[in-house]
Amino acid sequence: MQTVDLFTFNRKIAKRVSVVLLKTPLTPNHITTLSMGAGLWAGYFFSTGHRSAMLLGAIFLQLSFIFDNCDGDIARAKKLQSAFGMWYDSCADLIVDLALWTGLAIGAVTLGVPGAAVRWWWFAAIVGSVINFARVIGERLALIRAAKSATEKVPPPVNRSAAETVLYVLGQDGDPTLLVYLFAAIGSPWFFLTAGAVYINALWVLSWPRTQKNREAKTA
Repeated sequence: MQTVDLFTFNRKIAKRVSVVLLKTPLTPNHITTLSMGAGLWAGYFFSTGHRSAMLLGAIFLQLSFIFDNCDGDIARAKKLQSAFGMWYDSCADLIVDLALWTGLAIGAVTLGVPGAAVRWWWFAAIVGSVINFARVIGERLALIRAAKSATEKVPPPVNRSAAETVLYVLGQDGDPTLLVYLFAAIGSPWFFLTAGAVYINALWVLSWPRTQKNREAKTA
């Protein structure tokens, strides 16, 4: 089943922002730091539990997504790609995830949701983010190894399952802007946390078979 890219506006915006950033002395790592900072502020606003603050948090999270797309553009344009930059970018993404889940958990407890229930869903979301982080890193390292070896066969793309395609379209490969604004508008950090925990775990579970097929094709 082919993926239809419905929510690519963050990438389109990032292309325009990158043109401006190229005229500044900012390095890709500076932009990654801006992305992480915006994500941390988003977590803070989500922790208040108030709808207006959650919508503001959604705006900051979208800024984080945009900067996260810009750092790679700047690295390629300025020829500043580095192993450190790749790892810093990946770790910053994970930190933003952790800030998001923690902020939502604090917001839920602040609004009176039992702490024990919140802790379980917070833990589930954290575990899902860490596992998905490990999966993405594994795929990136495999691509790097393939690029370094002229004789190493790069695996052909494997079509996503219908369920994985739905998640990919909704989440747009790390830019789930539509879902973020929807959950923020609802105004319930508890609902946002539980739905987010289900989403991130479903994402890595459904993506895992495709990752394994790519690895098998690569070693065949």
